Parts: sequence; structure tokens; C-alpha cells
Amino acid sequence: MALPWVAALAVYARLSGVSLAGLGPEALAASLLALTGVWGLGLSLLAASLRYKQVGSFTEMLTFYLLLFSGFFVPGEKLPLALRTLNTLNPLEWAVRVFLGEGFGPLLAVTVFWVLVGGVAFAHSYSWGRRSGRLLDY
Repeated sequence: MALPWVAALAVYARLSGVSLAGLGPEALAASLLALTGVWGLGLSLLAASLRYKQVGSFTEMLTFYLLLFSGFFVPGEKLPLALRTLNTLNPLEWAVRVFLGEGFGPLLAVTVFWVLVGGVAFAHSYSWGRRSGRLLDY
């Protein structure tokens, strides 16, 4: 769902004369890695949506949180301690930190964490949905 927004931003940046080429391959790798981490988080939400109807509205709030507190809009050091602690699992924050010159290690760890959690949660929820009759295979 975010792909049209990313494409619109890239077109806007291009039309306004901003060159993204100066960011280098590290920025592209960090962006793809963060996107994979957000995909894993989305897989976790998909797993939860098989059981709970309210996940759709929660997803919107979570997306807002991930973007606003990624460090792009509000610097991480300005956040309260509780949000800074929670933000250690935000792949977008680690991508911004890579853009600022920090290493890939934490971004890779958070991405692997969300992909594993999402995969396990989805497999469990899918199995539950088939057993309970909420999901059908043809």
C-alpha cells in the first residue's frame, strides 16, 4: 500500500530537482532492508487480523507512529524514554540512522526479528483459521 506514496515522492523529488543519486548504494540497501522489516511487521498484523477485526484501525495508527517517530520528522533523542525504548523495534528509525552514518547491524537485526515474528505468527494464525473454519481452501 505504501508503494504509490513512495513512487509519488520519488516523482516529486525528481520534478523539484532533488537528486537521489548522491545517497549512494548504502541508502538504497537500507531502504530495502527497512521496507522488508515493515513487511514483516505487516505480516504480523495480517496474522492478528485473522482473529481480531480491529486490526485495520490499529494498522493506521501504527503506520503513523512508524513514520512520525522514525527519526526523520522527530529526532530520536527528543523522544520520551518510553517511546525511545519502543522505537528500538522500528525498522524505519534504523534506516534513518544508517542514512546518518551508523552501521547496518541493528537494522538487519530488527528486520530479521520482524520477518521471523511475522512468519511464525502468520503460520500459526493461518493454521488456526483453517482448523476453526474461518479460512477455506478450494
